[in-house]
Amino acid sequence: MKSKFFTLLFGLFIIPSVIGWADQGHQITGYIAQKLLNPEVANRVAKIIQEPAYHGQLTDLAPWADYAKYPWSKELHFANTHDNPPDTCHVDYDHDCLGDRCVMGAIVNYTRRLDCGSDLDAFQRDEALKFLTHFMGDITQPLHVSGKMGGVRTKARFKKNKRTTLHIVWDLLILKKRTREDFHDDFKLYAEFLLDKIRNEYAHEVGSWYACNVNDLPGLLKCVLPWSVESNAMNCEFVWHYSEDEALEDRYYQESKPIVDKSLAEAGYRLARLLNELLSKSGC
Repeated sequence: MKSKFFTLLFGLFIIPSVIGWADQGHQITGYIAQKLLNPEVANRVAKIIQEPAYHGQLTDLAPWADYAKYPWSKELHFANTHDNPPDTCHVDYDHDCLGDRCVMGAIVNYTRRLDCGSDLDAFQRDEALKFLTHFMGDITQPLHVSGKMGGVRTKARFKKNKRTTLHIVWDLLILKKRTREDFHDDFKLYAEFLLDKIRNEYAHEVGSWYACNVNDLPGLLKCVLPWSVESNAMNCEFVWHYSEDEALEDRYYQESKPIVDKSLAEAGYRLARLLNELLSKSGC
């Protein structure tokens, strides 16, 4: 169903192959969030999810939005910022998110639609949960909040003799190599590793990862916008600093690992916090 807040179809940006973390990355964020849900909220999530194949869990549901065939949903996965990484990085919501049609606007919209106070039917709330789960992952991928079309046409090499694009490096190749080499090609082992980091290494900072007030849904953008600014800044700090002839599977890959780890952890943690608060409200 089309969103109440998204009533017009726009063709603002035509960006190929924008999938955000690929399936494994989204499954990792969904797995982390599922593990951090309160039992009561986990039960409510299971009731919202309509498809039996997902077994009432966020884990396998998380990639769904990349396969949704709605022509209007394509541009909701990213924000095409008007900056010039790596020289300048900034987010200007009014210019980068016309008509609220970007990943930040989508998170706000689908949070409102999932709210227990909405008048949507079961199918619409199911789709709201699926979109929200996915976009909470997309917003932490730096190239989903970037200028230069998010690197989808920017040449790069991951292996010495294999040409690709910078966007594919971040959506897929870094994550694939990390999972294969360090976690026996098992995304659940990677997710458990990140859960341990949340409870230990990241414990002193997780309080700063989330500052939303679900009782102020009209003001929700104030908590979502900083997430986009954080991701966007990483484009100038690291993502775009490479040579076109460099094999990114070497030095670049090693330096990217802590960035990817933290981004995935943030996505899962924030999603859990948001759902725990949103679906614990009176009337749920």
